[in-house]
Amino acid sequence: MYLSIPPAPAQASGAWGVIWAQEGLAGKKRFGDHLLMYLQDVQDEMISLNLQLNMAEQKAKRLEKENQDLIDRWMARKGREADEMNEARGDEETT
Repeated sequence: MYLSIPPAPAQASGAWGVIWAQEGLAGKKRFGDHLLMYLQDVQDEMISLNLQLNMAEQKAKRLEKENQDLIDRWMARKGREADEMNEARGDEETT
């Protein structure tokens, strides 16, 4: 939403000038209040997005560690299987 404050009339003088000045100040205050509300909304959204990003990064780290643990376990198992096969071959060659 775009808010704008109208410029002062060129011939605003006397009582009309005072009225316009008062209205202008009130309008500027309302405009400033709206800007502060929008700023708060943007800040809240940034906080929310930062929390989501941090949670996603934590999940990614946890999944990377879990994946590495699974790979390590699988490699250890395959290493044991290879050792068993080598031992079995060695036993066959000696008989």
